[in-house]
Amino acid sequence: MSISEKKNTSGKKYGKKVMIASASAIVGFSVLSILAVSFVCQSVIIRPQNYTSCLAPVYSESDAKSYPRKEIEFCSDSDTLNGYIYGEGNTNGIVLVIHGMNSSSAHHLPEIKFFVDNGWVVFGFDGCDENRRCANILIQLSRDVSSAIEYLQSSNEYRSMPIVLFGHSLGAYAASCVLGEYPSVRSAVCISGFNSPTETMKYFSEKYVGKLAVVSYPYVQLYNFITYGTDSMVTAVDGINSTDKPVFIVCGDDDSVIPYELSILSHRDKITNPNVRYLLIDSEYRNGHSNSWLSSDAGEYLNEMTEELESLYAHYSGDIPDDEEQRFVQALDTDLLSGLDYDFMNEVNNFFIDSLK
Repeated sequence: MSISEKKNTSGKKYGKKVMIASASAIVGFSVLSILAVSFVCQSVIIRPQNYTSCLAPVYSESDAKSYPRKEIEFCSDSDTLNGYIYGEGNTNGIVLVIHGMNSSSAHHLPEIKFFVDNGWVVFGFDGCDENRRCANILIQLSRDVSSAIEYLQSSNEYRSMPIVLFGHSLGAYAASCVLGEYPSVRSAVCISGFNSPTETMKYFSEKYVGKLAVVSYPYVQLYNFITYGTDSMVTAVDGINSTDKPVFIVCGDDDSVIPYELSILSHRDKITNPNVRYLLIDSEYRNGHSNSWLSSDAGEYLNEMTEELESLYAHYSGDIPDDEEQRFVQALDTDLLSGLDYDFMNEVNNFFIDSLK
């Protein structure tokens, strides 16, 4: 073999090694990216098993007398979810309360009581199965809401009643997605909701992983698609535009959880549904992520108690002793913490009633 032939053969072998090394690097990077995205999804964008917050209202003995409820179970995919029916005997229709991430239906007890007092049956459920394994991330809840609606439609007691949706944060996105799928669903109120699960996952990925998360964006979409198929591509605007049913979109101008550019309201120029109402709240102590329905006094108190609770978590490195947590809870002014903004809640109630006409 000539010197030139040897060089050519050697060059080919070197080129092949480079190609194999490059392919291995790409595959390795892809696997690591998918694992990183999966970690973010499972560890950050998830409802933790112990989702009950110290600041969540507690269903008390007096509540059991004034607002009796019936516990129910229903299936969603392979999970069994738990929920409560309040206000049996009321005739307006059913308000399906859909909580947000790191939350539960208990967080909305003040609104639930308000709706019961105004003639509604209320159905609130928690996105956790009977083993307390919580359904995770941004798309599964839409399927859970569909299952909840189908449960109501299969019940002799509730199948003839119209349903309206009251969704917060992740629950607002879920409400938007299912709005056009069921004739019995007449309207939706969407508070502090995001528009796109993919864009929201990108945001949280960058927030917790840093700028390097940019390179994993294609894998965010791949992860979503592998897990949820075409459901992963549906935005809140898609759901709203799939129908002409009334929608009330509410957003605070100081939301520290879902930035305005990710919100449903910020995409109003893409909404073609003619029956959509918008409200941007700018009142201090009511313009955050989880206080639109609260009075200003309640919102201010919630902020103060949240700061105190965060200080406790920091002091005890995230593991507050039981006696210290109990002291904190017992010192709460639960009546003040649960104070509603009745102008806002009456606006929601009238919106729901009008949607039934």
